[in-house]
Amino acid sequence: MSNKSIKAAKLAGALTLPAGLSWAQEASAPAPVPAPLDPPAKAHVKAKAAGQAKAQPKPKPQPRHVRPTDYSKLIELNSATKAQLMTLPGVDAAAADRIIAGRPYLVKTNIETRHVLPAGSYGALRDLIYVVPPQAK
Repeated sequence: MSNKSIKAAKLAGALTLPAGLSWAQEASAPAPVPAPLDPPAKAHVKAKAAGQAKAQPKPKPQPRHVRPTDYSKLIELNSATKAQLMTLPGVDAAAADRIIAGRPYLVKTNIETRHVLPAGSYGALRDLIYVVPPQAK
């Protein structure tokens, strides 16, 4: 409403004030304070209030190396032939010869600790090989 229409409405008696307040006091009355706004709610609270389903948790990451349980698919370092060793990734004829020359192995990490293969090559092989230590005499 414009000021002119408010004045006209006052004169006509169309506007009324609450009890205990006159038109003269209206000008000096403090402006009403707006109600404080609610803080923003968190997304899960909003979803719960709206009746939406609870967010599903992230799936657990899979392990980097899945160890097979079937030893028939693995290669035993102390008894494997040169042809069997060459089927392993990153093992060529020279690496297979070094593996055979370094026998017997007590644990499969011996091919890395004895510097038969570089550390990067062992990382690719460790889930494909196993060792049966030689019997004590």
